[in-house]
Formats: sequence, C-alpha cells, structure tokens
Amino acid sequence: MGAKMYPDMVKSREDQIDRKAKRKVINLQKKKLKEDKELADRLKEREVIGMTSLNNLQTGYAALDMNDPKFPSQWKKLVKDNITGIGMSKRSLEGFNTIKSTVVGNELFKAKELAEVDAWVAVDWWNEHNPLKKVGPDAPPDVLSVVNDAYKDNLQEERDKATRADVVATAEAKAGIADEAKFKTFIEETGSPYKPEDYAKPEAKNALRVHNQLEEVKDLVMEVGEEGMPIMGKLTVKPDGSGYENLMSVKAELKTLALDQALKKSGSSRSMSEAESNSFIFSERMRFDNQIMDQMVIEGVAPSKRIVDGWIASKNQNKAFSISNALLDPKYQQWKSAADNFIRATLRRESGAAIADHEYVGGFKDYIELLGDSPGLVKQKRDLRLGITNAMRKASRVPWEDSVFHNRPMRFESLEQANRFKGNWLNEGDTGEYYDAAAKSYIPFTVGKAKEEAVQPPKPSAPKARNPNLRKVPQRK
Repeated sequence: MGAKMYPDMVKSREDQIDRKAKRKVINLQKKKLKEDKELADRLKEREVIGMTSLNNLQTGYAALDMNDPKFPSQWKKLVKDNITGIGMSKRSLEGFNTIKSTVVGNELFKAKELAEVDAWVAVDWWNEHNPLKKVGPDAPPDVLSVVNDAYKDNLQEERDKATRADVVATAEAKAGIADEAKFKTFIEETGSPYKPEDYAKPEAKNALRVHNQLEEVKDLVMEVGEEGMPIMGKLTVKPDGSGYENLMSVKAELKTLALDQALKKSGSSRSMSEAESNSFIFSERMRFDNQIMDQMVIEGVAPSKRIVDGWIASKNQNKAFSISNALLDPKYQQWKSAADNFIRATLRRESGAAIADHEYVGGFKDYIELLGDSPGLVKQKRDLRLGITNAMRKASRVPWEDSVFHNRPMRFESLEQANRFKGNWLNEGDTGEYYDAAAKSYIPFTVGKAKEEAVQPPKPSAPKARNPNLRKVPQRK
C-alpha cells in the first residue's frame, strides 16, 4: 500500500514546486514591466526638460552679440542657467554641442575669453595682496589698467626669480663638477691619502685649497728665484686649516720683488724716464692679461657665445661688491678679470687720469671679444691687443727678454689641440705644453720651421730622334 502511494506523493511535490517557480517568474515579469514604464516616463520627462532648456538656450543665444566685450560672461551664464549635462536627453545635448562648437570655435571668442580670464586672475591677485583696496572686474578701465600692470610686474619678477634660481643651480652644478675634477688631479699629483669620493668633505676641501694657494706662490717664486724663498716662508696657515691667512700680502710682496728685479736689470745700463717706466709697467700688465685671455680661450671659454655668463657679468660690472663671481664659470672669471685689467692698463696709459665710464665701454668694444662677434672680428681684436701691447713695450725701450712676468708657455689639452694652433697663435720659436694622458703630465715643445716640400730637379730631356727625311751632308776633307 505504501509503495503504491509513493509515486503519487512525489508527483504532487513536483507540481507544487513548478507552481511556485512559475509564480516567481510572473512576479519578475510584472516588476520589469513596471520598471520599464517608469524608465520610459523619466526619459520622456527628461526629453521635455532638455528640449525646453535647449529652446531657452537658442533663444538667449540669438539675442547675444558676439562682438560685445561681455559676450564670454553672458554665454557662460546662459549655459549655466539652461544646460544641466547629465540630466538632459541625448537629442538636446547634441543640439547644445552644435551651438557650443560654433561659439568656442570663433577666434574672437577665444581672444575675449582669454582676456577675461587674465582680467579675473589679475583682479584676484590684486585683491589678495591689497585687501583694503579691493576691486571688481567691472571697475573703471584706468583702475583695471593699474591692476593689470601690477600683476604683469609680479609675473615678470617671478620669471626673473626662476631664471636666477636656474642660473644658480647650473653654476653650482658646474662648480661641483669642476671641484671634483680638481680634487682628483690633486690626489694624483700629491699622492694624498684622500679618495676621490672625499672631495665634499670640509677637511678635503681645505687640503685642496692650501695646495692650490701654495702652487700660486711657487709660480711667483720661480720667477724671482732664491730671493723669493724667505717671502714664501712667511706663509701662515689659518687656525681652521682652510687656507693661508696672509696669502695676498705674500703674493703682493713677491710681485713687487719681481718688478724691482726687472727695473734694476733694465736700469743697470741707463736710467728710465717716467714715461718709459709707465710704458714698461703697463706693457707687462697687458702681455700678462693677453696670455690669461688666450689660455682661457684654449681651455674652452668663448665669450662671444657665453650668454648667461655675459649677462651676469654685465649686471654686476659697476658694483664694488657682488656675489656674481659665485655664479660665473671659474674660467670665465679669469678671462673677464684679465680683460678688465687690459682695458684699465691701456686707458690709464693713454689718459693718465681717472677712466670715465664711456671711455671704458668704448675701449672694451674696441679690444675685447664680445657676445655675438664674428670669428673674423674676434681675430681682429686679438691682433689689435697684441699690436698695442708691443707698441707700449717699444715705448719703454726695454726688450721683452727683461720681462717681470715670464712669457709662460701656452698649455693644451692634447697634442692634437696644440697642432691646431700652430701657425695661428703659435709661430716659429714659440714654446708650449700639451697634456699626455698616458704619462699624466704636460710635455713641453717648441715650434720649429715648417718642412718645405722638396723641390724635384728637372728631369733631363731625352735626345731628339734623327729625322729620317734629312740627308746626311758629307764632310769635306
């Protein structure tokens, strides 16, 4: 009995499950129909609102004048009041974008919008920095002009600050690279226990500075000989070890000794007049300055192309004290100092009095390489400097062999570079030095005569062949 009833119970259970499932499907279908209807109503409502907003926009746009200076503001207000973006229908947004492309694509609108934005920015900046004198975009034109000029001056000052900061950063980077290179050379030449990576340490910098200062003094002692040794012995290191505290006085004493030696030598056979003595002193300065300028050019200084260094130097040229040297390339510092000294020596000899600013500027233009000078003009100015220096020397009646400052040989970075200057700055008999990377030292050389091409002797002409058409005339006995 129970076995017969079991299939009927299972079938009844399945029918019950099917009915529940069908009921759920029907309920979901009813819910979807309801949601679809609500969505359609909302889309229809959005379409009505969007088209109404678009119509209002079109009406307002038609009433605007694009030539009106206030058009950008009026257009923005019209869009703000009527266009809601996401709340509009697709058709209304397409209509708005069509009008917008016409407006935004107009160059006049772009220019006015940019000017209006600049005016707003200038007004905001002014109000922020002048809270007691606030103005609005509708202020009188003369007031807005003052605001705009003040804002432009502020922008220019900010740009100048950025330029100065960039110059300082660049100069510091160059100085750091140069210092590291000098420190490596110092270690190689002296056998110092420091390592290349120690160059930033204060004690390492002090050791390098003391070494460099001592080398400067040694060069002067080599010029004056044994008489300079007691003077060099006066050098006293600063308590903190950062250099020699009496370096300048020792160098000045050695240079004075060198000048006295030269004067004694030149005056052993005759006395010099005041004019001859002045010519002698100024010619010494001028040749020394020419050598410095030439050496700096060999080492890569090109004043006719140094825009940043030239700008910094010109900004501070008339100041008794400035920090501009901290921003200048060290080699450019040496070149500029020598150039200034050459002009002062030349003009002081010519005028014999204080040098006026216009005379100095004129002399600089006549003798010194300037930014933008052509290669031909650079050579012409150098030739003029050498010529006026030799003329000054002739006026002193003292030969160059009796110079206080010895004619130091030019130094080149390589033999190839030295060869490029032969026949240009280096002539027959001139001396120089080039750096040999393998030997890690400078090799001296003297420019000799250029080898002349061997002249080939003319080849003997071959004997002419006898003309067979000529008959031989018999000789008489």
